[in-house]
Amino acid sequence: MGLGSFWRREPQQRTAGSEITPEIAGELWDSYTESLAWRLFTLPLGGRILLSPGHGRNARFTRDGGGLEWALFAPGQDNLPSRRLPWPALFEDYRSFTAMTALAFRDIFGAELPFELTAQAWIEDSGEQLDTRGIGFGEFADEPPGRDADDALDLMDWVRQLAEADREVRTHDHTIAMVCGVDVLKQQGVELLVGGDENWPVREHTVDFIGLTDDRLIVIDVFVNFEGLTAIPPASIEVDGRMVDRGSPAYAHAMVNADPDFRRVLARRPELAQALNQDRLTIEYSILEIDAEQRIRLHGFEGATDSIAPAPITHELSPADDANGPATDPIETWVPFDPYPLLKPADWPHRHQIPHWPSASGNAPIIVLAADTPDGYTMQSYDQHAPENQFLLPTAMARLSGMERYEWEFDELYGLPTANCSGHDFSAEKVLDPRAMLVAHNALRTPRLWVATPRRTCLTAVPYDLDERQRMIFQHLVRLTWDDDSFGNAPITRGAFLLEHGRIAGFVEDVDLIGRS
Repeated sequence: MGLGSFWRREPQQRTAGSEITPEIAGELWDSYTESLAWRLFTLPLGGRILLSPGHGRNARFTRDGGGLEWALFAPGQDNLPSRRLPWPALFEDYRSFTAMTALAFRDIFGAELPFELTAQAWIEDSGEQLDTRGIGFGEFADEPPGRDADDALDLMDWVRQLAEADREVRTHDHTIAMVCGVDVLKQQGVELLVGGDENWPVREHTVDFIGLTDDRLIVIDVFVNFEGLTAIPPASIEVDGRMVDRGSPAYAHAMVNADPDFRRVLARRPELAQALNQDRLTIEYSILEIDAEQRIRLHGFEGATDSIAPAPITHELSPADDANGPATDPIETWVPFDPYPLLKPADWPHRHQIPHWPSASGNAPIIVLAADTPDGYTMQSYDQHAPENQFLLPTAMARLSGMERYEWEFDELYGLPTANCSGHDFSAEKVLDPRAMLVAHNALRTPRLWVATPRRTCLTAVPYDLDERQRMIFQHLVRLTWDDDSFGNAPITRGAFLLEHGRIAGFVEDVDLIGRS
């Protein structure tokens, strides 16, 4: 497979197989540095990335508690540049940081194109290998891009879309964290000072929320635990030359002092700054966990010391059981039951009797919420004003994303590449889950998909760009499943969703309309 088959650029962007000009080379480096900036911005603590154009030359990036360090190395060359980006840095700072790296590769190492770079990435302490797709180039194609501008631009599109897809998923998690955190603080009567902004990324993480109640400063991080981890990953920061761990008093104070948004709050409220300086405010740090088993749990730290270990997620713990570990207390929410999303036809006769949400524009299926009962997943009667509660639908989506990972089947049916995720309770609803749908995007090697959910437990994804024969096969498959009631699965739609990077971008109400102008 040639590089041009990975992605199709719009016709007006093509360069008719021309040579790579200096202008196109600059565009390639700009796209590469944007992807590298995102990868460095999300590099975990203790992470290292090594980029090399060969011959022993490399750039090394190291993430520690105090920030990110970058340095160049080459045999027989001394005094090569190095830089340090202190924590917390803006995302824009990372863009400038990686642009400087690209200049070094071009001016010092003589690399003409980013495709000359190989990459290694790992966690220093554990040796865990990290994904290098998008920053290293041996693994992407069956042939190098050479000097053909079309192939080079197509490959860089692949890199850019890969970074955007990862960013979409992380932004989705961030949005859920902000919605849930604001809701909990509001219910607890806490005045919100910092946090709740759904725009992301802006800067590196300090803490998600800082609030005020009585003589206490409430400091909260939100941990979206859709993966079912049994321990919250460690987080440390360098304070006065030593590392302190998440949950300790020194950690909480360092986070509060370093938060630029909180500094702006103190500038507007001198009485609050004075109370903090005079130690008249107690700083209470806790972690709000969102997972698939419990809607929301609060992990507080009792008797924390500077050497406290990362917080284990153990729902049975209480302060009496372990005075030195995290205390785990449930948080009451406004959710009337543990919700799961279900897709129903747009013309479902009971839609006016139960709260519902659109899955896409037009005549797309609607989303209703169900609860897990001994008789299966059944829709519940609840407040007709539920759609006004910003917490309800995100909670259902969090539960959907946090469910077990369904197995995908990839096949080529009479020349039509397909990705199937069928046979499970929420197979059809997985079209709403960007994390799940990115599996299909990656397998089919396309940023755009047609996804059909004709009946419950049925989902089939195919590439967006189909020739006439492939389109007819896809349409036949959808009609066949829609008409087949032999398994008793309720019908949902004869239409198809258009997905871009895991997200629903549109809907065609009848699959037979695909390809008609």
